[in-house]
Amino acid sequence: MSTTAGDQSLVSSRTQQWDKLRKDDCPVCSRSGWCREKRTSDGRRLIECMHTHDSTRPGFMKTKQNRDGQECSYYWVDGAAIGVKPSPNGKPKTVERASPKTCHAAYLALSEVLGLNAQHHAALIARGLGDEAVTAGRFATLPGDRRGELALAVLKLVKNQGITPEDLLRVPGFFRRGDGMMALAGRSGLLIPVTGADGMVLGMVIRPDHPALDPAGKVLGKYQWFTSSGRGGAAAVAMAHVPPVAGRGPHEVVRLTEGALKAAVAQHKTGMPTIGLPGVGT
Repeated sequence: MSTTAGDQSLVSSRTQQWDKLRKDDCPVCSRSGWCREKRTSDGRRLIECMHTHDSTRPGFMKTKQNRDGQECSYYWVDGAAIGVKPSPNGKPKTVERASPKTCHAAYLALSEVLGLNAQHHAALIARGLGDEAVTAGRFATLPGDRRGELALAVLKLVKNQGITPEDLLRVPGFFRRGDGMMALAGRSGLLIPVTGADGMVLGMVIRPDHPALDPAGKVLGKYQWFTSSGRGGAAAVAMAHVPPVAGRGPHEVVRLTEGALKAAVAQHKTGMPTIGLPGVGT
């Protein structure tokens, strides 16, 4: 089997020691504390990024699990950062969140573009949802690759509604990469739409396939908001999830629970209207 020069460099770097990016932000995801790097004799940096898995990003090598079972992507960086540059106060710049109408249109289009893979579909059925509830919930699979291509596919679907690239970049989860291209943020996993009482999809939550772990191996949150605030995009807003209810209210009894997915499952199993409050881990 033949190998490219980049693959050979990756192999040769295995003898070098990984260093934690503690003081400096990761040049790929702009976060600190979890990603690592190796420096080569020619001044290049090999980044092991725990958060961003984008095969379209310049310098991308591969995505795989490391020895600790964590999903990581590897990028070559020639000294300069390829993530979002911080603002003067040291924090990543963010933009104003798009209108609820724009967010709703973008998230519907995103669910359509992504679809739901067999593994996530089976997991939802195992949790107690039926096929109709899965379809009504607009669950989707966020992959670790083709992030730029998928974002452009969403733009193609929503542009006939008057939504421009600038509008879409103000929807949490969408951001502009260092090379100017639009892309999707977030760890790969199950994407869970969060709807309001009017049925509009106002946000999304990710259940990562491979959650981040602390040094002791403990999961750092099973659910995360689909946001691009750390990439110079819009921040997600924590909100309650109101699953679609058969028949119009008012309802005399409404159950409260923690989490959008738990609310959808409880309501499907019992028929009782259930509202999912934002969890402490999201």
